[in-house]
Amino acid sequence: MSELLDKEQAAQMDREIYELALQQPEGLDADLLKEALPKYPLEVAVNGVNRLLQLGRLEVMQVGSRILYRGVQASELERMSGLTGDERLVYKHIENSGNEGIWVRTLKQKTNLLQGVITRCLKGLEQKTMIKSVKSVKHPTRKLYMMIDVSPSSDITGGPWYTDQEMDTDFIEQLASQCFKFIYVHSYPRGMPNAVFSANHVAYPKSSVILRHIVDNGITNVVLSVGH
Repeated sequence: MSELLDKEQAAQMDREIYELALQQPEGLDADLLKEALPKYPLEVAVNGVNRLLQLGRLEVMQVGSRILYRGVQASELERMSGLTGDERLVYKHIENSGNEGIWVRTLKQKTNLLQGVITRCLKGLEQKTMIKSVKSVKHPTRKLYMMIDVSPSSDITGGPWYTDQEMDTDFIEQLASQCFKFIYVHSYPRGMPNAVFSANHVAYPKSSVILRHIVDNGITNVVLSVGH
């Protein structure tokens, strides 16, 4: 095929590149592009990649030293269509932060945008209900931003031990008391208050057994794990 494509041929090539990228959720690189679409010289296909990047239908990812291109789904394109370039940049960094969220200072470092621009972008994205701000129990003075439909990690919320950013000491004490009573009953022989089972006693309760006791007896309706 000639390196010069007419408008219709270029549009067809762009569609094929885009469809190929959508089939590669981990990203499309130049080698795969050349292998999957051999009828297009790589230098010509690169022009198509650049057009798709400009349209927002592809986005660049870097994994180690590799440059990859990810296909942007139609639903995501529609959601991003009303955003300015700065808002898109801020949005993508917030999206990439997952359930850990991202601090304004970190956004500034990653985007190289002025503080006033970042503040305006955050306000606009919040008004469009695309992002939300949350507080971290580890850093109470910081606002973290994340996607509107993402639940913050337990590192941010404090997990079951915190209520409204405050440590729930009453709950912790009550739960500790119930755990202690259960362990005590299974650690000391009945009627022998001064004795204790030997170290190789098989009935000492494991954490999984204690959790099952808490759940089975409805001691709390808070969802707990063995880790907790």
